[in-house]
Amino acid sequence: MIKIENLTKSFDGQVVIKDCNLEIKDGAINGLIGENGAGKSTLLRLIAGVLTPDTGTITLDGEVIFDNPVQKSKIFFLCDDPYYGKTATLKSLSTLYSCFFDGFTEEEFRANLKRYGVDVDKPLNAFSKGMRRKSYISAALTSKAEVILIDEAFDGLDPYSRHMFKKDIVELISNNPKTTVIIASHSLRELEDICDSYSLVDNGSIDEEFMSKRESNLLKVRLAFAEEKAIDLAHLHPLMEKHDGRFLTVVLDMSEEEIHRFFDPLNPVIMDISNVTLEEAFIYNKEREML
Repeated sequence: MIKIENLTKSFDGQVVIKDCNLEIKDGAINGLIGENGAGKSTLLRLIAGVLTPDTGTITLDGEVIFDNPVQKSKIFFLCDDPYYGKTATLKSLSTLYSCFFDGFTEEEFRANLKRYGVDVDKPLNAFSKGMRRKSYISAALTSKAEVILIDEAFDGLDPYSRHMFKKDIVELISNNPKTTVIIASHSLRELEDICDSYSLVDNGSIDEEFMSKRESNLLKVRLAFAEEKAIDLAHLHPLMEKHDGRFLTVVLDMSEEEIHRFFDPLNPVIMDISNVTLEEAFIYNKEREML
């Protein structure tokens, strides 16, 4: 289990992570979400032990990660834009990672590269960003690391490669129940396909109430009426409201019972009530904060 307690990190006097607390259990696929500059990338680097906290601790299975080679050897960290030398090849990348991860083999690495359509004989500097991304994702899957941290996992990947990656991550967890994966991404729709938990980073802290807000009374209601109606929803404080003739779509912070109590007397021809998506929840949560 990864445990973050009272974590703070500053750069040149500017606080980036402040009083951050978070627990991620073994076997989880956690989606790390938040606006640009919220602190997601910094948090991943702190978990990986690349950066040292100003205050607070990050532990893996009860042991502090920073300055702990044994714990660091259990973590594979893929940043948004990994550094590679001008002469770097997939062969040298394989040699490098095999030094850090005992389970890493060139044979399996090459097999993963081929599955993702990567030309194993080309140097890294000849690849597009998407091809380099596939190369490092192949390395992450080959590493057998207990913790895999990926920043902007889907950036540069084509639709089929995104599908493969999500399938591979789920299969990885199924075969290795202790493995933990944390993915920071702006592509919330992609995260929703694979993640079983989410952590919203907001101004350097974890919004621990975000998922409870999402899973409680935030519902999308789609209605159709026999004829166009003027309906005053102001007192319901809708987070989103769209009228299109006889059709109405609205997002409300209400229970399903309360929704029926209000709309049933209006005799809708159709009424569909559904949960909002992760992306919608993120947007409406930000809008609700601005009310």
